[in-house]
Amino acid sequence: MPHFENEEFPFRESYLRVPIKIPICTGMTSEEKNQDQNKSLRKYPRRALNRKVGLLCHGVYFLGNAKELGEGGLSFISDFVLSDGNELVVSFQIPEGSFVFLRAVVTGTQKNVGDKNVTHGLKFINIDFSHKRQIRAFVSAQN
Repeated sequence: MPHFENEEFPFRESYLRVPIKIPICTGMTSEEKNQDQNKSLRKYPRRALNRKVGLLCHGVYFLGNAKELGEGGLSFISDFVLSDGNELVVSFQIPEGSFVFLRAVVTGTQKNVGDKNVTHGLKFINIDFSHKRQIRAFVSAQN
């Protein structure tokens, strides 16, 4: 095994200290980072959806405004605050598809400071294949 001393190999330090340029800032805002992280956590893609949805939770029926729809779930805005893990029944018209009643569980809740509305994320439970196919067609359609 060769043994190098500074005299025998005078450029040793310059070879060992190679500057590596790594960007410190990615250029993304914290909101964009959060959205990017949320998208990576999703199993299915979602598409924006702007329509009313009916929600039944613990015997109370109320309306919400859908924001996004995907095969795995739905996000909506509401005045009511739901806890993560709450099970509910959501009813809505799949665009270019059927009117459905689906069981779902609340997976996330987000409330911005000073905003009276709450954004909830739902995960569908035991969704029928035909409904899943209709949602997939809506998400993959080009508009």
